[in-house]
Amino acid sequence: MDGGPPDMMTPSQQTSGTTYNCQLVSWSGLPLGNHTAVITVLNTEPFYVDYFLVISAPQSEGITGSSTASITPSATHIPLGRSQGAKEPPAIVIGSVVGGLAVLTLILLCILERRRRRSRGLDRTGGKSVFPQWMRHHRGDPPRTTHPFVMPSGVETESLPPAYLANVRQ
Repeated sequence: MDGGPPDMMTPSQQTSGTTYNCQLVSWSGLPLGNHTAVITVLNTEPFYVDYFLVISAPQSEGITGSSTASITPSATHIPLGRSQGAKEPPAIVIGSVVGGLAVLTLILLCILERRRRRSRGLDRTGGKSVFPQWMRHHRGDPPRTTHPFVMPSGVETESLPPAYLANVRQ
């Protein structure tokens, strides 16, 4: 504290995870004013502090004044394997974004082509349909040709409508 000798502190309880409202350190007898605390973590596990709560002891009667506490961080969190001040080069970021968009575009084009082939009745046989031309209907259109129906022998045709009989071979 304030550039003095280091104080070794250990947590009051062993934890493996997030701990809330845990007293990290306590100093007493500090005079009013600004102070500097340097906290060094010796193990390799991540250590995060959300806030510090500064409690000042009651002042003796007859002394008036006010005290405020402010914390100025002197260190920042640096992930392992990176040095402070190292930034991703813009070319890497731009290249990654453009490459990702290109991959997404290719996937979208493949999906659209597959839908187009299915709607046309094409399969994996080199673009040839497995159905004859007269059976393929595009977008609900009726077939363009009419195929005659061969009437089996022995069926009476007098009761059939004339429009039906126009396409019947006997």
